[in-house]
Amino acid sequence: MKNIDKYLFLPFVLCLFVFSDLKADESPADYRINVPSPQAYAFAQYADMPVSLYTGIPSIEVPLFTIEMGNFTFPITLSYHASGIKVSQEASWVGLGWNLNAGGNISRTVRGLDDLMGGYYYQDAQIPDQFDNSRDDIVSLVGVDAYDHVVRINADTEPDVFYYNFAGYSGIFYAKNSGCKEENGFYLSDPEQNLKMSFTYKDQSFGIISPDGTRYLFKPSASTGSATVVLEGFRMPYTDMTRFPFFEDRVQNMITSWDLSEIILPNKEKIEFEYITVAYPFLPSSASIIQKKYLPVYAVKNTGFPVYATEKYETVCSMSMVNYQKFLKKITWSSGYIMFETSSRKDFARNTFKPGGENLKLDKMSLFRTGDSAPFKEVVFHESYFSNPDEPEDQYNLRLRLDSLSVCSGQIREIHRFGYDVCHSLPPKYSFAQDMWGYYNGLNNTIFYPEISVSRNYYKADGKTIVYKKGDILRGADRKPRAEYITTGMLTSMESPEGGVTTFEYEPNDAISEYSEIVFLHKDTLYKPYNVEVDTFHFTLHTDGWIKLDFLYNEGAMGAGGSAYKNNMISIYNSAGKEVKTWGSQNFPDIPFTYTIKDSSKYDKGNYYLVFRTDNYLNQNLKLAFYGHFNRIGLVQGGGVRIFRIKSPVNTREFTYTDATGHASSGIFIRKPFYESMQTYATYSTFLDNDGSIRPVRDGFKEYIVQQSESVYPLAGPSINAAVGYSRVCMTTCSDDKFFKEDYFYHNEEETVDFRYVGMPGECIYMNGKLLTHNIYEDSQLIKNIKYEYKCDTIAVLNAWFQDYCNMGDIGTYHVPIGHCRIERETEGCFDTRFLTKYWKTTRYKQYNPHNYLPSEISVDDGLKEKTVRTIYTVDLNHIPLYSEMCGNTGNRITDPVEIRTYDNSGLIQKELHTYKKNEKNGSFVPDAVYNYYRGSPRPASDFDGSNISQYGLPDYMFSCYDKYDNVIEVKSRTGESEVYIYGYGGRYVIARIQNATLEEVEKAGIGAVDSFATGTEPSEEEWNKLNALRILLPRALVYVYKYEPMVGVISITDPKGMTLYYEYDAKGRLAVERDGDNNVIRSYRYTLKNEK
Repeated sequence: MKNIDKYLFLPFVLCLFVFSDLKADESPADYRINVPSPQAYAFAQYADMPVSLYTGIPSIEVPLFTIEMGNFTFPITLSYHASGIKVSQEASWVGLGWNLNAGGNISRTVRGLDDLMGGYYYQDAQIPDQFDNSRDDIVSLVGVDAYDHVVRINADTEPDVFYYNFAGYSGIFYAKNSGCKEENGFYLSDPEQNLKMSFTYKDQSFGIISPDGTRYLFKPSASTGSATVVLEGFRMPYTDMTRFPFFEDRVQNMITSWDLSEIILPNKEKIEFEYITVAYPFLPSSASIIQKKYLPVYAVKNTGFPVYATEKYETVCSMSMVNYQKFLKKITWSSGYIMFETSSRKDFARNTFKPGGENLKLDKMSLFRTGDSAPFKEVVFHESYFSNPDEPEDQYNLRLRLDSLSVCSGQIREIHRFGYDVCHSLPPKYSFAQDMWGYYNGLNNTIFYPEISVSRNYYKADGKTIVYKKGDILRGADRKPRAEYITTGMLTSMESPEGGVTTFEYEPNDAISEYSEIVFLHKDTLYKPYNVEVDTFHFTLHTDGWIKLDFLYNEGAMGAGGSAYKNNMISIYNSAGKEVKTWGSQNFPDIPFTYTIKDSSKYDKGNYYLVFRTDNYLNQNLKLAFYGHFNRIGLVQGGGVRIFRIKSPVNTREFTYTDATGHASSGIFIRKPFYESMQTYATYSTFLDNDGSIRPVRDGFKEYIVQQSESVYPLAGPSINAAVGYSRVCMTTCSDDKFFKEDYFYHNEEETVDFRYVGMPGECIYMNGKLLTHNIYEDSQLIKNIKYEYKCDTIAVLNAWFQDYCNMGDIGTYHVPIGHCRIERETEGCFDTRFLTKYWKTTRYKQYNPHNYLPSEISVDDGLKEKTVRTIYTVDLNHIPLYSEMCGNTGNRITDPVEIRTYDNSGLIQKELHTYKKNEKNGSFVPDAVYNYYRGSPRPASDFDGSNISQYGLPDYMFSCYDKYDNVIEVKSRTGESEVYIYGYGGRYVIARIQNATLEEVEKAGIGAVDSFATGTEPSEEEWNKLNALRILLPRALVYVYKYEPMVGVISITDPKGMTLYYEYDAKGRLAVERDGDNNVIRSYRYTLKNEK
């Protein structure tokens, strides 16, 4: 969707030509315009869908339509994100897992305060690298009571995370600290994209300029208000959202997304996006909850004495309510427009809390040519709902499902059909049947916090006594992934209109990680006869393990009214005689009662004895089960799914994710799941103040292990937005009895997170996912090996302070690095399997331009000779007015090459110069001329400084005239040849090409200004006659005339002899027949699937 030079091979193509092959001593490229010829239709068989191999996620996309405006293209596609369906996931307006790419979007995650409303972006305070409590412009001492104060942050010390996706660009950006006072107040995580961003406070809009000078404007599209309530005890899912305590004073409303509203091309043409605004479109199906279990470690009074801390539970309920949301209604450009029709949907509840509109689903796209009242093409979305037969069909259980697409052109209807994994039904959106990453695992959990293995030793206040030992198991929900459920609701097949079926098979992600395993060893029943009051049993644990104890106590049995040993009925001692565990009165009610003691505790390996005490007239049985506890390093599943096999009519591709041995997984968890934290809370008592009032005073604190249902930090880092990355991926392709294998090796490193602060973001690693090695095999023989080496340059570091309110307001620091990870060396080896010979080529990227992050010096060594290419860009000549204006705030043309120099060991071989000028008809910047200088030239060579063109002599090509659409009207060559191009249909298509004539000669031949032909939607009959008359009026010229069916293709070409070929298309827009002037069929086309005989 970036600006593509469809007809004119501009400097970018030559730059690629020089960089890749360095054929400097060959003839210069031909810059004359290529007029497109009719092309046979290409089937969309979904055969070559790319896969992000580092994460194992395929890119599944259905092309719908492409807006073309001269050299600029804007595809509209339907894409599916195949990472898995989460239980709480809501469907977009086109279906669960699907997204319509018909515009662009900026969204954000707010950290701290709103950056754009007086926060990080606007404030004067610069955040230091480390916490400094003397910075009274950032922090202040806040009184907790008469004797105690805490430090509190009163500025925005964290940058929000902004995400963008438009026109082929995607990534993350951050606001600079005090960024609004700088020329460009934002940092991109991928600076090589060279986007220039700005923000307008007045209408809260973003502007982005791409390096081709195209401007993209984004306006607010959704505002959200959030509220959080902390409730004591464990609560089940909170689903009655009309009763949620959503009070205005608890709500923080802010803009959370911006949609693309306008695209302005360098030639001032526009694409405009119109939206429907719906107020309060829906209520969430349920509040998101975090269950927390607090296990006391110790508590201390200010006196230093320990106090009693009890186990406690709480549930944090959060809800975000959308105040307004926009839905795409219309896209308009110079030659057409698209209408989007919507209707209400069943999988969202109407907002009865604040009545407004309703959430919408997309039903149809209708495409019109400008001036037409009937569409020439329609795309109909056929939808139903994923449902659960065991649950009611309501907003909790329904999820919009895209079953098929109908693409209608006239009487022809093309149908794309989609299949899904429906072996199981998805549970309600609020269900606890989730693995640790939120995917369905089919288990009937009644609590939400997972079972965990304690990560370290926790000590009492003395610092010596262990309360919880590393490896202790804290019981909780079973939230392990289960392969048979994790793909529920996922896309499994796509059928093209021609009947070709592509299937997708998935498998759970996995990684090598440490995990705990509990193995059953044996069980015993201990029997104490009625005539024995105290009995002792000895046992040995040969490894750290667990003992599960089960005891039924009946105090009222056989008339027993009490027990002499009720306070310590059962005790376990280690070999040194130290009591390890005891059960007694704390396990019993105050009145006679039948009661069961059940316990599951971890013990160190060693010898133990159990003492059993009861009245001598009671028989008692005690059941013990022994389990071994092992900490292992091995394969752990989690983090959603990856693609395993894609089978199409053309080929079958399989993907394996093992290390170089082919046995162990190459995956790692970018951030390991972590559901445990240590949290400290103050304790308070009251005192009588001098004025007689009762006031609280902090008198100590309590420390807990907190076991919670949501990870302490995000499980997907911002650098790749995935839970698992793979160091090696092998892809095999089988097609027509051919077998190809490719190995990909990636940089893969776990991101670090500071566990001490609950909720603190981790620091990302932007090298993750960079390709290191690519091996290509044919019939199991290595035929090519490519290796990449990188160097990471730090551009900037954003400092951030994080305040942890779960730990008495402790403040920690973290950093957001902005870096440029650039290729430093690329080594390519080719192998001839017949003669076992090797060919090596090494490319060194010696220097990068600090202003646009593109290579400025590249050296290529193929073992026989070495060549070096040095490039000067427009941004390097910023001191010259023309280039300064090109690269300025409104232009951003900082990546256009100006001079490209090629050297070998003997010195300069060739230079190529590209000059630019302003198109006075619209104010944009366009190529002016292309010059070449070769070794042996009589003129001495010097670096281009903006004026010393004379060393080049005459230009190879000069683009002497443009129209207002930036189409080249006349091209002149060094040898004196001239070629004129006339555009019609609103400047979109070349309708005449005249060789061996100048623009002046053409316009004097009775047709007038050539620009006039581009003003209408289609040339008139009089204008066609004028063009065809040029063959007579300009007898030395070669005149070609082209006619089109707009948005379909060329329908006739008349050559210089006046002979015409005609092209006919079927209702699908496919080339069907070629005819000559006598209506004879020259060629016809029959379309079949690629695998048909």
